[in-house]
Amino acid sequence: NHCLDSIVSESWLLTFYNPKEINSLYMWISADSTVLIDNLVTTIYDQCQNANHLQQPNTINKPTIENSFLNNRNVIKFDGINDFLKVEFSSDILQNYTVISVHDILSTGLRYVYDGFQGFRSSRFNGNKHEIRFDGVAFGYNKVVPNSYFISTNIFSTPNAVMYENNTEKISGSSPVGTLSGLTLGGYYQTVSNFFHGSIAELMIFDTVLSPTEMDLVHQYLRYKYAPPVNLWYDITIPYGFADTTITTAEKPWFTSYQWSTGENDTLPTLTVTEPGTYAVTVTDIFGFESTDSLRVVYPEFTIPANTTLCLGDTLCWNLDAK
Repeated sequence: NHCLDSIVSESWLLTFYNPKEINSLYMWISADSTVLIDNLVTTIYDQCQNANHLQQPNTINKPTIENSFLNNRNVIKFDGINDFLKVEFSSDILQNYTVISVHDILSTGLRYVYDGFQGFRSSRFNGNKHEIRFDGVAFGYNKVVPNSYFISTNIFSTPNAVMYENNTEKISGSSPVGTLSGLTLGGYYQTVSNFFHGSIAELMIFDTVLSPTEMDLVHQYLRYKYAPPVNLWYDITIPYGFADTTITTAEKPWFTSYQWSTGENDTLPTLTVTEPGTYAVTVTDIFGFESTDSLRVVYPEFTIPANTTLCLGDTLCWNLDAK
């Protein structure tokens, strides 16, 4: 490099993960795999071998595709009026299953994110409450509406069902025995009212209760896909001059807070520095996870000649290249 110095970075272990590595993955849909007609979603492909593709033949009931601030990923936008898609599974799932999804919520009311095909197996918003519902049973936890994207995990099992938000358990409750014969996305299974108003990025169904290790893997996959950790990129070397330098590479729309290593009051997305050194930032993303990165800022350093006394007629060769 320009300063002819070197630095040894930390060692990192990289894991390449695909949700299909979990054998119990029964259905996997996302906004990345859709069929569009005039930007209206006609089909959402199941990325599993079960081929449980969600369909909507009626133009008036089709949601749209929209680019989001989630790492520039697409999401499926439901208007809250009449948008939904349905699929009947080729084989039923027994009571013990896990549903993990990434979505937001835009307005209050009774709003079904998803439901079963012929009966209540629901994730819904009921006023300022996020609930799951079975036949005759519903329970949930308080959540302000509207609200931004989060990772919702619902475990439908007997005798107890559990709701998680961003991999943190929120509530559990008794669950009646039942099966899942299909999926209604964006409304409840009778699809006559209570439609979802918001956007869904991704949804997975596993035909078992996931282990804590499996849940961690899926949550990390979704987090890194939609809200990657902070990356300040390369060190900054100033080849000439001593002007202020602004670090701008931390700023991303999916981060909700910033804390720079220079002091508790430095909480803006960018940081202006005037001295060489190592600068770090810790950020919190929309899913509540923290990440940290650092870089070095290097200003020129000049070698002053040892002999600074000059007489009339003397010459001095001073190399002003920065060290």
